[in-house]
Amino acid sequence: MSNKLNPALIRIIKKKVDVIKKLEQNYWVEIGNQREKFSHIDPDFESKFQDIFPKEQSSLIYGCIDGAVLIRHSENQNANTVQVQTFNFWLEKLLKELPIPYKDGRLINFSAVAKLGPGCTIKIGKLILNDEIELNNLQVTVFRYREEEKILEWEDALNDIRLAILGMNFNIHRENETTPTKEKHTILETLTNLKTNFDELLNSSTREEELQIFLKEHPIIVLPYSKIYPKNKLGEDFITDFVFASTLEQGIKYTFVEIEKANMPIFTKDGEFTAEFTHAQKQTLDWDVWLEQNIDYLRKKLSGLEKPNFLIIAGRSKSFNDNNRGILRAWNRRQNNAEFLTFDDISYKLGELIDNLQTEQKKNSA
Repeated sequence: MSNKLNPALIRIIKKKVDVIKKLEQNYWVEIGNQREKFSHIDPDFESKFQDIFPKEQSSLIYGCIDGAVLIRHSENQNANTVQVQTFNFWLEKLLKELPIPYKDGRLINFSAVAKLGPGCTIKIGKLILNDEIELNNLQVTVFRYREEEKILEWEDALNDIRLAILGMNFNIHRENETTPTKEKHTILETLTNLKTNFDELLNSSTREEELQIFLKEHPIIVLPYSKIYPKNKLGEDFITDFVFASTLEQGIKYTFVEIEKANMPIFTKDGEFTAEFTHAQKQTLDWDVWLEQNIDYLRKKLSGLEKPNFLIIAGRSKSFNDNNRGILRAWNRRQNNAEFLTFDDISYKLGELIDNLQTEQKKNSA
């Protein structure tokens, strides 16, 4: 592919492509961090989540006068690198001869496989050409420089990983060929349906017990960005409803969750905490004492456990007055590692997540 260099123009192209290169490097750093954390809490990590947290992949960025192409795949001889090549011609010409480097040094003309244009993204799990060339985990994205929203998508790599973990918890089937937009839409649709069903129960005064059952059947709506371990027995003394392991912080963060009844009263008529609330509060203290005494035992079950958080979900807040809300907020602020949420709080937080995902979806489809 001829590439007569115009030094001034090449400098301009490199400046634009450098922005993408830095974002791509940050993306792979984040992927590496999440691989390390997540592998500690799931022994089948490699076989189950390689497509979400890939390793030994490379990125190649082709920069042209009016746009660029980002290529990620596993069969490049320069694994774990982000390389850049600049061309002194238009994107249209590059796409007619789109070369993808192979591990034996050959360049594969990908334009013979798929016709791509600006704004396109193609993702293929496995592609075999002429019974001898095998490309794995291939992703090709094409855009013009003015398409700033495409760059912002790459910059938000952490959010993509969060969405992937949502997908794991929903057991979404991942086809060999899928698009991030389709997958995000499926997750959003699932969350929306869950909230609709949950709110129907909230608005039915005769279904208090079903609210508790619903959360136990769909714990993903409690802490969406976490790996879920149901019914964790803490020795012979305690059993939590769920343990959530978050892999999106500096190390693994565990949260022990207990779900009480939705009709549990929280405040008396005088605005004081009820005996039921005090009992729930004491339960977090009992957990904390037991964990401190048995931390070595528990670390064998929950790798990387340090200081967990405790979350209790109980009661309703729809009838709270401003003083009630202020007191409960203050209580939560003063806790070191415990939080108390009502069933209405769970619905509100889920609604915020859905709104954020809808905003992102509209931005990416604009």
